[in-house]
Amino acid sequence: MSLWQDLEALQKRRTELEGQLNSSSDRAKTLEERMKAVEAELGVQEERVRRLEEQLKDKDEAMSKLESRTVGLEKTLKKPNEESVRETAKEEPVIEEPTMEETASEELSNDPFKAEPEEQPIEVTVQTAAGGTAQPQPEEIEQKESKKRKRWLQSR
Repeated sequence: MSLWQDLEALQKRRTELEGQLNSSSDRAKTLEERMKAVEAELGVQEERVRRLEEQLKDKDEAMSKLESRTVGLEKTLKKPNEESVRETAKEEPVIEEPTMEETASEELSNDPFKAEPEEQPIEVTVQTAAGGTAQPQPEEIEQKESKKRKRWLQSR
């Protein structure tokens, strides 16, 4: 009998092991399916992260361009360059009519016995587009004075 008992014990053991094997196989299949699902989700997440990084990079580039443009415009507003001031002066010339005193002093200067009166410098102020005033340029002052002299000489 001992042989029959050994045979029954072995069959029970074989059944238990086959059950464990089937259970382990099912568990392995389930884990593989979960792993595939997790890998697929991971791939989707990595793609999302990559797209977000690209969008962030594009936004950063756009912001840096806007910041540099803003800084450039602020510099332009704060410091108008000399060329724009000169162009403004050329576009909007200020014509000053001689005053009564200047006309009278010029008539007196025609008298050969009288001493010539001292010329006083004329100050020209150029107004910028932003509303501020710029300092008069010596070249502009000289040009205005020479134009006045020419006009005065032509009127005689």
